Amino acid sequence: MKVVEEHSYVPVNPGVRYKMSSAFLRLNGITRRDRHEMISRVTQAVLKGGGFVVDFHMFSNRSICLNFEVAAGKVGRLREAIAETGLGLTEESRARLAEAGERAEQLSAEEGASEVTGTLEITFIHDEPDLRIAVPPIPG
Repeated sequence: MKVVEEHSYVPVNPGVRYKMSSAFLRLNGITRRDRHEMISRVTQAVLKGGGFVVDFHMFSNRSICLNFEVAAGKVGRLREAIAETGLGLTEESRARLAEAGERAEQLSAEEGASEVTGTLEITFIHDEPDLRIAVPPIPG
């Protein structure tokens, strides 16, 4: 069986086994829940799923992008943990997670230990005004 590094331009081929070590998950979700509550829930879900949040970027109070890493063999756990948060993932994101979870089940122990990186972008729907963050002046 041929092994190919996984990239978005590589077509899915049932006869080819893809390496999870280079996999990247781009997930998008939408919620009407309180942003503080949802950020906490999702962060805990990543940890419960065996991953780590390595960085994040807030975009006012409208959106946050979490960068995470998880062992390839634990993508299925991550999928279940995110589902428990109540975050509404897009259909495309649910499909990506399902596909990655299925592939993770077929990995050897060594391959399952390789890391998958990803982003989870959450859009918050609310009627609050934009969050203003005062940036201190830079001396000089």
